[in-house]
Amino acid sequence: MYCDSPAYTKALIYGRELLKIYNECGETNQEGNLTVAMAEICEQQYKYVEARELYTKAIKLMREMGDMKNEAYIDEKSGIMSYHPGNYVKAKEYFEKSLAIRIQVGDKKGEAAGYGNIGTVL
Repeated sequence: MYCDSPAYTKALIYGRELLKIYNECGETNQEGNLTVAMAEICEQQYKYVEARELYTKAIKLMREMGDMKNEAYIDEKSGIMSYHPGNYVKAKEYFEKSLAIRIQVGDKKGEAAGYGNIGTVL
């Protein structure tokens, strides 16, 4: 589904402003959730570089909050955003980080997906 509509464009514009406010107010949880939502919009628009930048920012926020499960998910998404334009080395790095976290937290389903992602990149 290609989402290059004015509504999504405006959502990203307003989202960036809201991110600034969340950051200034120290609302790390809200900032993290909004960053992921904006990355997903970019992903739907095939803006992989911008999506990966947002996911990278979200990884840092999740790490600050100690939210390992979401950190693993976002590492995986960053890997996918690296894979699509052909940056397989970077994709593998993100997939390996995601897998390591999923093993650590005991997420067997995520662990299986992680091995599959690494296999795809290799």
